[in-house]
Amino acid sequence: MDGVPAYPVKEARQYRKLHLWNDRTLGEILDHTAKIYPGKEAVADEQKRWTFAEISQLTTDFANALAELGFRPGDKILMQMPNQVEFALFYFAMQKIGVVPIPCNPRHSNKEIENFGKITDASAWIGPPSYRKFDYLDMLKNIRPGLPSLKHIILVEESATERPGMLSFKKLMAQHKNSLISRLNKYKPD
Repeated sequence: MDGVPAYPVKEARQYRKLHLWNDRTLGEILDHTAKIYPGKEAVADEQKRWTFAEISQLTTDFANALAELGFRPGDKILMQMPNQVEFALFYFAMQKIGVVPIPCNPRHSNKEIENFGKITDASAWIGPPSYRKFDYLDMLKNIRPGLPSLKHIILVEESATERPGMLSFKKLMAQHKNSLISRLNKYKPD
């Protein structure tokens, strides 16, 4: 990835020799774990519980949705999520296609998010419409003109209704339900 120095060859070789590196992405490790422990609980929050098999498939579905939207390895997405299982889903889905997640504190507001967007050249923001009385939609309306790289806003909410200029996470997932992992092979990151 541009701007990230590579590990020295000697150290990388040593890490592989010690089996500290196995040349698998986090997405591949999740899928491998799902084959071994499909029924075991992987993530949970106050409202949802997902097994390894469930989150593995959900991440594949969302990764396919992102790929269809045009995301490619190295693209960056601002993730402004509260502590919910979807955070893990988004993170691992992005790992499957080499998209760089930029985790943002749910309490960050206009100035912080606009700065993160400018510094990272983020091409999307994902999060709920509001959180703890803070209106993200109003924030996005205010900062979007200053972020020309921000092409997509993906809203995480129960409704699948799309708002103008924004995508519904729920609708994207419905359109890509039970996607095939093999469709993602061409996006595998380095």
